[in-house]
Amino acid sequence: MELSWIGLVLIVFAWAVQIYFMSNNKKEIHPLFAVFQISGILLLVINSLSSDLIIALLNLLTLIGAGIVLFLSLKK
Repeated sequence: MELSWIGLVLIVFAWAVQIYFMSNNKKEIHPLFAVFQISGILLLVINSLSSDLIIALLNLLTLIGAGIVLFLSLKK
């Protein structure tokens, strides 16, 4: 299986985790969401480095954003 597929599956799983926790009337970002999101995006960055530098840089920006969200959610 290609890295991009695994990365996208992790991102979908991250959203499923977040939706589950939000369905229990919790409005904050769950740390597991950010962990799976970061893992998936990291795989997308690694995969795109060999083919398209612009896509890799854009994925890297989303990785940084997800990292900031994780940091802020754990900081509480």
